[in-house]
Amino acid sequence: MKTLCVIGGAGLLGSKILAAARGHWRLVSLDREGQCNAPPEVICHRCDVTNDADIHHILNDEWVDAVINCAAITDVDWCEDHADEANLVNFIGAENVARAARESGSNLIFISTDYVFDGRHAPYSEDDDPNPVSVYGRSKFMGEKAVRKLYPKALIARTAVLYGYIPGGRPNFVTWLIGELEAGRSVRIVEDQWGNPTLADDLAPLLLHLLSLGTGGVLHTCGPEILNRYEFARLIASVWECDPGAVEKIDAKLLNQKAPRPHDAGLRTEKMVRLTGRELPPVRRSLIFLREQLQHLRNEARKPGASTGSNEHQPDGIDG
Repeated sequence: MKTLCVIGGAGLLGSKILAAARGHWRLVSLDREGQCNAPPEVICHRCDVTNDADIHHILNDEWVDAVINCAAITDVDWCEDHADEANLVNFIGAENVARAARESGSNLIFISTDYVFDGRHAPYSEDDDPNPVSVYGRSKFMGEKAVRKLYPKALIARTAVLYGYIPGGRPNFVTWLIGELEAGRSVRIVEDQWGNPTLADDLAPLLLHLLSLGTGGVLHTCGPEILNRYEFARLIASVWECDPGAVEKIDAKLLNQKAPRPHDAGLRTEKMVRLTGRELPPVRRSLIFLREQLQHLRNEARKPGASTGSNEHQPDGIDG
């Protein structure tokens, strides 16, 4: 059985990839804390992507055949004030992983973002030139360039507005909004920022399929619909049968966010569909899946002796 290494295995997407790959791969997870939300058969290592030597040793010692690098600092406003730290993980970390994967002969997928674009000429195809407007976007674009230079056969998979749930995980736009609406609180959501909502549970098997195809280059791997955050929030309220009137539309400038965001970062996905024969589900269907998943977890948590993780932190604004 071949070995898959997921870097950032304790995060949302990393956890979903490990779960989807179970039984098909020998699984290794690398994370800064050495933990992962994964079955016990997953081999977990504590490893920081900024440590070049550690990455090399683990990929070679574990005889890794494929790597999916999900590790990133994604708090857009935090990155704006901490450019050195953002570049260290999102750029230098990506460079370290690409070099180690190339030298170990492992296939590589690097997870990137729609925020490499400036939002002025959407929807974007893979052939459009990136022009990031934030420290976060620039750090991820530098990571892309490092991967392409060091390991041209690697796949750069850009995704957008990623959401989903793992116990104890960091909230994202959807899980935060659900909590606010179920608590009866009203929310202000911008109507002038657009993107492709993408459920991590949908993305994970697609990435594994791309590994099996040996796809390289740049590919937009995200949901098929481009929505503004207000439209997305109203749809979430509808699926959860909450009062849509609790969602108030506002302009992004009223939030006084530290980092600039692309106005419209919508991504085109025709290339992905053409290469894989697959399209990710529409947003409503994915939200229904998530609602049913959360209800199942809540029912399990009510059983005698059950325990569940919790997280009370706020998400990174509207970025998801």
